[in-house]
Amino acid sequence: RPDESVKGELYLYKDNFLETIKEEIPMGYKLCPICQLNMIEDDKEQCNVCGGEAQASYSLPKASATIDLHYLLKSFYAYCKTPGIDSGKAQSYVNAIQYLCDFLGVHQINEQIVAKFKSLEIEISRSNNATRIKLLNFLERRRQSSYLTGGFIRAALRYFYPFWEEYKNKNI
Repeated sequence: RPDESVKGELYLYKDNFLETIKEEIPMGYKLCPICQLNMIEDDKEQCNVCGGEAQASYSLPKASATIDLHYLLKSFYAYCKTPGIDSGKAQSYVNAIQYLCDFLGVHQINEQIVAKFKSLEIEISRSNNATRIKLLNFLERRRQSSYLTGGFIRAALRYFYPFWEEYKNKNI
């Protein structure tokens, strides 16, 4: 399919582009502890993405409906399964998403968490990125580093995004 080759080229371009950018956290800013999507100036108390207070608890204010991770992963397993073939891919992809959620301390999924996955996907594609290194250390302590180094997390995320759109349209 021609559109698949275009997608492949775009992903390759994105990966090459990201390798050339060096990540620097600007001084005087902190990452929003709630949605983790926005940098908040040190003297500000509210995130302009999620509206949460910088010192607030980790509940997700103004979040869309949340879905329990356990139930969502059961559906994701069925989505990834290839009928008639027991390759183990579905379970590997479920494990990859579970391990990523463990790293983030996430037990429910909503739009903000999926957006966080998308930002993490970019970060973990860069070998010297601080977030990738933290994730790798987390997974190494649990003897699960192959999920990152073998590309299972990125592959699982590419399945997860269309699954999420389909799932939320049917169930939320």
